[in-house]
Amino acid sequence: MNSQYLCMGCMTTTDEASVCPLCGYQEKGSAVNNDFYLPPRTLLKDRYLIGRILGEGGFGVTYLAYDLILATKLAIKEFLPRGFATRASDGVTVSACGHNTESEARQIFTHGLEKFLDEARILAQFSEHSGIVAVRDFFPANGTGYLVMSYLNGMTLKQHIATQSGRLPFVKAFQLLSPVMDTLREIHTAGLIHRDISPDNIYLTHSQQVKLIDFGAARFAMLENDHSHSLSVIFKRGFAPLEQYYTHGHQGPWTDVYAVAGTLYYAITGQLPPEAPARVHEDRLQPPSMLGVPIPGTTESVLLKGLAVKMKARYTTIEAFQQDLAQAITDEQTQILPSRPAISMITETLISQTDGNSVKQYRPRFLGALGASILALSITALLGIPLYFYFTNPTTKSSPDKDIPPPDVSSAATAPTINQKPIIIQPDISSAATALTINQKPIIIQLDTARGSNPVYHVGERLNLSVQLSEAGYLYCYYRDESGKIARIYPNRYTPNAYLEAGQRIDIPGQNAEFSIEFTTDGEPPEVLCLSSRQELGAKLPTELKMADLEPVDITSIEAVIQNFQALDTSLNHQRLHLTVLNR
Repeated sequence: MNSQYLCMGCMTTTDEASVCPLCGYQEKGSAVNNDFYLPPRTLLKDRYLIGRILGEGGFGVTYLAYDLILATKLAIKEFLPRGFATRASDGVTVSACGHNTESEARQIFTHGLEKFLDEARILAQFSEHSGIVAVRDFFPANGTGYLVMSYLNGMTLKQHIATQSGRLPFVKAFQLLSPVMDTLREIHTAGLIHRDISPDNIYLTHSQQVKLIDFGAARFAMLENDHSHSLSVIFKRGFAPLEQYYTHGHQGPWTDVYAVAGTLYYAITGQLPPEAPARVHEDRLQPPSMLGVPIPGTTESVLLKGLAVKMKARYTTIEAFQQDLAQAITDEQTQILPSRPAISMITETLISQTDGNSVKQYRPRFLGALGASILALSITALLGIPLYFYFTNPTTKSSPDKDIPPPDVSSAATAPTINQKPIIIQPDISSAATALTINQKPIIIQLDTARGSNPVYHVGERLNLSVQLSEAGYLYCYYRDESGKIARIYPNRYTPNAYLEAGQRIDIPGQNAEFSIEFTTDGEPPEVLCLSSRQELGAKLPTELKMADLEPVDITSIEAVIQNFQALDTSLNHQRLHLTVLNR
């Protein structure tokens, strides 16, 4: 393979275009303007091609990479502790630096690097573990060390919580954290402690796996004995227990118990626990029930024990903490449900929507020309003239005419001919058999871009989305641009069918779509909203939502869109993707 045609933003083969047609990455315009990082196209070990930055922390930076031998996408973490390392003029070599004397700085850096590689060896033993990101390779080079890992598609738990209005139901949060606790039990048995559990370091993949990432090897080292200095106090505030604030604090599995409990607390309340030292003399940690979170009393007491400031009052093993949580949920399962909607009411609603022989579907109607541009929404028509696309109900032919004004046909003669593809009519999969129950899982939406689930773009670049559903269902996507205008981008006139099979992937705009989503200003950060349902909701939506595709709707907030959908289906799931747009 000729690597010069690889896009450094998504590691897919492209032509010589300056902008990647898949991810919108511009290598010249997006190159890192910072001598601290490796420049794109740096080659490590004559094998690994370095691309864009995926993320960074106090002890290192992670790059997107490509294995030229195995022809696969990877992630590579470079040991690069801020304040203790600098990059040489060649742009590649790393050397020690800091406020200490040169010899002390070199000693601290060298000690951290040794532990970075030591822990890489330990993690390599768990490469086949489903709960840990797989280590493919590790090696010293350029005066530092590198950890080669599998590339994960998905999002962090923190990002997932943000897409769910900032909180998760208790049972869902526990289900997501259970695989993490299973993994920690094995890690602890091997004599390793993570020491940095937080919503940032728990990853939810598109294949519905939960992975523990960023073991912070240097952090593991710097908390030891002689080489404490300032590196010993780097941790996640709110998730670190008291013993982690001290150089010689007695740490063990109970340290991770506190962090997991803090993560669970954050997931269900949307709030960080107070820092551990501040809780010693006056504990202001509010129980979730006092914050209006529906949680059984016994489960709450288990959670608060996991968050105990004093080690002796806390669970000493992750196994005991996990078992007590599971037992409390089992004992009081009927109390976990939020008081919001009654189950009987939800079931009644779903069944009533399937009564009779009529199965509601929608078909698109193409009306007359309405103008040559929809640039106001940053969605640019590439060919032809934008046309309205309506949700309608084909079972009653007269109903659309009552709700929708007749088209203006004055320019119909000059409108381009649209060769409409046949519409695949799928059965409405909502039925009495799918009425909501306590244990029914929502349809999971996997919403992503080629730049990951927390993408950064520049003005002039274009957005491309990838969406999948975990189960068969109906998908609806909306885009809010920099000026606050909202438009439906899926289904649309080019891809009119909202129904997706389980695991079926779609791209938005899509290969056959004659529009693009281009970032035009650096105003309010734009956002994408996708909603999934077991019911076809298009024909049931309020008029302002079921009218035009690719045109501003008469609703001013994403929250209002969600509320309108939830009014039709209380078991509906949704995911939000926040985009960052920068000036060049």
